[in-house]
Amino acid sequence: MSPIAFPRGRRKLLATAGTLAAAAFMSLPVAASAGLVNYADFNDTTGLRLNEMTASDGALHLTTGLNDDRGSTFTKKRKVDPTKTFHTHFVYPAPNCSTPAGEGMTFTVQNDADGASALGNYGSFLGYSGISPSIAVEYDISGGENDPTNNPHIGILENGDTTNHLDYADQTVSGIGAEVWVDYSAKKHQVKAYWSEIGSGKPATPSVATKVNLAQLLGGPSFAGFTGATGGYYCEQDISEWDLQNP
Repeated sequence: MSPIAFPRGRRKLLATAGTLAAAAFMSLPVAASAGLVNYADFNDTTGLRLNEMTASDGALHLTTGLNDDRGSTFTKKRKVDPTKTFHTHFVYPAPNCSTPAGEGMTFTVQNDADGASALGNYGSFLGYSGISPSIAVEYDISGGENDPTNNPHIGILENGDTTNHLDYADQTVSGIGAEVWVDYSAKKHQVKAYWSEIGSGKPATPSVATKVNLAQLLGGPSFAGFTGATGGYYCEQDISEWDLQNP
């Protein structure tokens, strides 16, 4: 059978339509393939479960200007394969806080029985307590009791325990906000987290790092997302951008 020949103008319209369709597909908020998350903003939260928190104005609102607040969000279907390397990056705008400020947030990969609904307690538990098995990179805005330092810090936690840190470093967030990168090497069994001011680029040296076999710790495909909490003091904490690769 001979191929159908369209007039030149018709071919141009079809090509334009195909280009527009491809562009529309590429702009979807979450890629359809497993192990891939890509949110340039959160005007559309398709693919995420929001637990006791909201999203508006292009951002996830982990916590509000309320005391004893908490929230979490995790992927519904896109699960991280811990037998493979993964890389993630997110933007944490400067929080609006009380004086003094509290409490903090985490990026978490978890295989808890509650799945995408997992949510820990408020206060210094950062919405992360009890989520297990899990690995988390925390930003603790205040530090203090049950922490390794009295200063704001970044740290690595596991299995819903906010008191024992696998590694930590004092860290303050600027008035601009922060970009955070978390890399896991499945070959080296190493988690590294990098912190910098928004727009400054990924540092050459990680802020914190630890050795951990996530395949053994998590036991299988896992959910990825964030937790946050306030206590006697508060901070309005947002995530404005997030991508994750798990090739």
